Amino acid sequence: MSPVEKLTADMKEAMKQGEKERLSVIRPVRGAVRQAEIDGKKTLTDDEVIGVISKEVKMRRDPLRSLHEESAMTLSPRPRRRLIPHAVSALLSSASMR
Repeated sequence: MSPVEKLTADMKEAMKQGEKERLSVIRPVRGAVRQAEIDGKKTLTDDEVIGVISKEVKMRRDPLRSLHEESAMTLSPRPRRRLIPHAVSALLSSASMR
């Protein structure tokens, strides 16, 4: 199963289960992959898709890390922040097995 197919399947599963937090992580990542395909006017390879996903994870992880380091965060982080690595870990591990 390609990473794009995996994202789509995960999104459908989350929709069926009513997991709104998980959907709020998967949809922007899937949107970024689709936008990269539109910008490049081609279908992305699995490695390119994983690159886009890695970039999305990094974009979301870095601001959280800096907020924690500055102790500026007064509320606990939202659960979706913990889902980001979990949502893409299966994709990255399946791609590295190839």
